[in-house]
Amino acid sequence: MLVSPEGGIRWRADYGGEPEYVMYLPDDRLPADLRAGLETGSDA
Repeated sequence: MLVSPEGGIRWRADYGGEPEYVMYLPDDRLPADLRAGLETGSDA
């Protein structure tokens, strides 16, 4: 989860979902997903 200075959620992702939440991601996946979420202006 990425939180703005004002405390709003700027980006979040749920990798895997129920019932098997996934915590491991390849090294390049998280930064790429973060960039994509910020580019779309997501305030999820």
